[in-house]
Amino acid sequence: MAQILNLRNRVTIPNFRKFSDTVSLGELGTTNRTGGSSILGIPDSLLRWTDNKSIGSAADLVSAAVVAGGMAPDEARNAAEFLLRHPRVTTPLQRDLAERVLGGGQANGTEPSTLKLSDFQGLVNQQGIRKRIHQLRVAACRFPSDALIYVELARLYSILGQRSQAEKSIRLALAIAPENRFVLRSFARICAHYDEPERALNLFRNLPLTTTDPWLLSTEIALSSTLGHHSRNIKTAKRLLESGQHSDFSTAELASALGSIELLDGNRRRSRDLLRRAIQDPNDNALAQVEWALGKDPLFYCDPSEFDLKKNHEALALNSFNENRWMDSVTHAENWFLDMPFARRPAMLGSYVLAVMLDNHDAAETFCRAALESNPNDSQLINNLAYSLALNGKASEAQGWLDRINVDQVEDQAAQVCLKATAGLVSFRTGQLLLGRFQYLEAIEEARELQNATYAKVAFLNYVREEIRVASPDIEALMSRVAKIKATPKEPGAAILLERVNQLYAKTRH
Repeated sequence: MAQILNLRNRVTIPNFRKFSDTVSLGELGTTNRTGGSSILGIPDSLLRWTDNKSIGSAADLVSAAVVAGGMAPDEARNAAEFLLRHPRVTTPLQRDLAERVLGGGQANGTEPSTLKLSDFQGLVNQQGIRKRIHQLRVAACRFPSDALIYVELARLYSILGQRSQAEKSIRLALAIAPENRFVLRSFARICAHYDEPERALNLFRNLPLTTTDPWLLSTEIALSSTLGHHSRNIKTAKRLLESGQHSDFSTAELASALGSIELLDGNRRRSRDLLRRAIQDPNDNALAQVEWALGKDPLFYCDPSEFDLKKNHEALALNSFNENRWMDSVTHAENWFLDMPFARRPAMLGSYVLAVMLDNHDAAETFCRAALESNPNDSQLINNLAYSLALNGKASEAQGWLDRINVDQVEDQAAQVCLKATAGLVSFRTGQLLLGRFQYLEAIEEARELQNATYAKVAFLNYVREEIRVASPDIEALMSRVAKIKATPKEPGAAILLERVNQLYAKTRH
């Protein structure tokens, strides 16, 4: 059976985009409520530029000025002009940053109009990303102190599913710029993406900047939550919020993280106040966190479409899902995936809605295959792909995908239930009825042991559908059990499957 995106627990792990996109979204500027320019990273770069006016020192100063936000010092503008006067020996990234310092670089944050999900496999298999990696590696040889080059390499390698290269690149970036907010948050996302959040958490816990920068503090709290425990900096985070020293935008992620913790702890009033604060001036990550929280407990009304935010795809996808607007949810999930094509969560949501709610297995296949480019061994994506393949008349190919997974080694017990149920489906579709019954019943029993009533219902309904198809002599007894199933409003997938099973049974009676 198809597995849904895990909506039980979302945390404010930073999004991972190109540096230019992150700058355009305002996440690297000063956190002060009064505005002004932060000079973090500028003094050292300024000294190097003053002592030696080279491409490397100019690039360092320009990068520091962009990250600092606010008005760039005159020397940073001079360095930017210097870079633009030497286009043959500078990288496109350096020229883009120089234009930003001079006021000419305006990222509009819009999506490429020609790129669609169906193109994604071909896109990554073509030379585009690999050519870009080659260009960046050449640039890294010429400008070895430019941490931003290595961060972008890490992002591109992660899109291609090349984990070792991605991890090596982000470690190099961290060694060059160990206190750079963009580098640190990118490192956290890479570690979380590869299921090693403790690596980043150990770094953030021992970093003095964590307790003073709300962007880093939010990340530390998210990393702790990912590991299933509260951050040791919760009290520090609350004091920082209460100080009023930082802008609403720079504390939005932090407020949403604390609000989510209060919600899970049962403190609804404090959660509501913090979540309301988070949407005073949110970024897309904070708004998605609030939408997730309101999906668990509708403390107040919030419509993500009313916020003028670039790349607000996740919040819109979650909101559409919560409101049963299935096509809208798929559209936003597609844009979410194209924004961050290494991520698996948009593909899990999109493939589930397409397969279960919309019965569109061709499109569900496309979603899963695209995400598997970056996550080739992900058991949940493989499960959803096998489910749609089997229902689309490709059971043998589905079996080939399932053979890649040792179910007993899958740590997520809910994922094990889905994999065993999908194996039952594939067995039915390949004529192995006894094996299919055993696999389905095992999945149903394990769902009950987990006290997951929804998964037990869904696995049973998938099983009954297969028994109807093969004209089982037990179908009347099974349908009497189906008649007792009630799907709650929180179980739209079960409700849809229940309706389809009843319709299929009715057709066989005529």
